[in-house]
Amino acid sequence: MKLEIFKALKHDKLILQRMLELHQHDISPFSKTDLNVHGEFSYTYLDHYWVEDGRYPYLAKSAGKLVGFALVNTHKYLPDSQYSMAEFFVMKRYRRQGIGKALALHVFDQHRGMWEVCQLPGHTEAVAFWKRIISDYTAGIFKEIVNGYGEWQGSILQFDNHEG
Repeated sequence: MKLEIFKALKHDKLILQRMLELHQHDISPFSKTDLNVHGEFSYTYLDHYWVEDGRYPYLAKSAGKLVGFALVNTHKYLPDSQYSMAEFFVMKRYRRQGIGKALALHVFDQHRGMWEVCQLPGHTEAVAFWKRIISDYTAGIFKEIVNGYGEWQGSILQFDNHEG
């Protein structure tokens, strides 16, 4: 399956906004978020991805169809991290086909440095996915912080991909 991954431009914002609603619905049991008075989850920082440095939005298509996205930024919990996977989503229909792995590896390769990938408490599927992807990507050389750090209470995986 050929995957096209590209940086989302400002005219792609509505697409990302709609896909973020799907993502937030998926993770709501773990994030414990509810819909607002407008019937939306709403993503506070979406506009920031086109006006602030250090934010990188990506979209993924397969056979011309939107299948997922990744939001990367430089807002992190661990002091020595440089990049953080802020949000990551693959539509349920396209999961377990290698799309998530291909999207994650592409995004990691675009940003060389110290990464952190956080998972919400109790989201065991996300924890297993990221441990598998990052272990493969780094040949098992990564740090796992199980009980969070600072304000973050979930798992954090940290790795360095300076060398490529």
